[in-house]
Amino acid sequence: MKKYVLPVLLLILAGCASTDKKIKHINTPLSVAEMQQDLVFVKKRLFTMHPDADLYIDKDALNKKFDSVYNSLNTPLKPNEFHLKIAPIIAAVKQGHMRINGLTLPSTKAEIKKYKDTRGPLSQLNYRYFNDTLYVSHNHHLKNGVRPGSAVLKFNNKTPKELFEHYKLTYASDGYNQTYLPKGFTSRFYPEMLAMFGMQDSIPLTLLCEGSVNEVVLRRYSTKKETAQGTSKDSLSKQIKTPIEQKKTKTVAHKIPKDSLTIIAKKEKELKKQKRILGYVDGNFNRTLSFPNPKDSTYAVLRIRSFSSGKFKKSYDSLFSTIQEKNIQHLVLDLRGNTGGLIADIDYLYRYLKKVEEPLITSSKINSKWKMPFYAVKGKSVAHYTFLSPIYALALPYLYTRTFTGANDQSEFRVAGLKATAPKAKAYTNKLDVLIDGATFSASSIISSNLQGSHRAKVYGEESGGTYNGTVAGIMPVLTLPNSKLKWRIGLMHIIPYHHKEVFGYGVMPDVPLNLSTDEKIFDEDAVYQLIP
Repeated sequence: MKKYVLPVLLLILAGCASTDKKIKHINTPLSVAEMQQDLVFVKKRLFTMHPDADLYIDKDALNKKFDSVYNSLNTPLKPNEFHLKIAPIIAAVKQGHMRINGLTLPSTKAEIKKYKDTRGPLSQLNYRYFNDTLYVSHNHHLKNGVRPGSAVLKFNNKTPKELFEHYKLTYASDGYNQTYLPKGFTSRFYPEMLAMFGMQDSIPLTLLCEGSVNEVVLRRYSTKKETAQGTSKDSLSKQIKTPIEQKKTKTVAHKIPKDSLTIIAKKEKELKKQKRILGYVDGNFNRTLSFPNPKDSTYAVLRIRSFSSGKFKKSYDSLFSTIQEKNIQHLVLDLRGNTGGLIADIDYLYRYLKKVEEPLITSSKINSKWKMPFYAVKGKSVAHYTFLSPIYALALPYLYTRTFTGANDQSEFRVAGLKATAPKAKAYTNKLDVLIDGATFSASSIISSNLQGSHRAKVYGEESGGTYNGTVAGIMPVLTLPNSKLKWRIGLMHIIPYHHKEVFGYGVMPDVPLNLSTDEKIFDEDAVYQLIP
């Protein structure tokens, strides 16, 4: 046992030294020359690696933005201050997958000990942001006195409008779309506020609820007390829901008889299996088939929260077998909040929805056949490349074999969906509608474009966050700027759906816009199902 003490001690000391080094770096100003070097690093790689960097902004205008920031760097800035200079340039490219993130202070050993078994004020509430107003949609700690549905007038002495405008500086939607950013703002609210305010023990809120203005302070609290009182999630008392025909039900905590433990264990084993196949996202099955109208068993909703969770082939094979068995006549594909995922996933799904043989995408443009394999693996440490050099020796040639020369001598990368495929034997051929919103992005927008463009489905909701004509994503290495150490994610493939329009820069527009009340937008996301005839 003693022989392990020294290595473990050395690892702990190395971890502490690394944390101290990161904290020192975040708090140490960069020289003007260092920042200018990082700016040149980004500019060079943006134009060489990212296809169609000037799709939504003129190349001269983009160069002027780089030059303007370069010339304005005349005093030392800390890395996160420099981030607010360079990130808006990347946001101006208007490619939602690409972003430069600020640095987050790592927790010290003392802070980890202090905050263990506690819940901070930033994570106690969930929010929705629309019509320039931030609403509380869910409260995880009712003792703080915040009522869901309250409008937040001030958050830590800043208005939600100020917080949103700060967020908009460093993030972008695809093209000229305006529906994605409010959705992204609330989905990233916790990490954004953590980056802005740091770890806090209390945060003051000014709330408007039923015409009254109230001052509330969210305070950090111990989760040990909750666990002792039995308010934590208990896998034995949690009612098991089947992924198909999943409905909202009230879960009542109750004691489980000992002779039922074997049955419960079997159910939990089956539940874990279903989670692996269907995927599990934020406490919900990733793919669910439900029947919102108890009086009509032929009307069903297929909700897909992400195209990157679960085993998609097994999922769709099972779900569409059920759809066929139940003789569904009207299917709604709900893609709200689905920010995308694998092209292979939507290609397989599309084969269950389309009626004719056709491809999913028409192009997967890249900047260089020869350099693409090297671009794909950029952003790793020297130690990483050294340790995995045998793997890279095989991977790089393989990546090159995936490249080819397409129309007009354009370099492309071979991905799922480029080849025309026939519909599946159990493809659904009856009435189909698609439900989208501002968070329908990337792969979700691509399949929505095809379903609308082929006249296979009618689209309901609001303009999608991803553009109708595709996106730059696919392979997205994360590069580290040499001096500031800011992380920059960049897309390498411009993926264009088979059905696209001449007018570009906007999302999939709904055939039927849906106007929901404020309460429905905050609380009842399923209310829209009753609005689709």
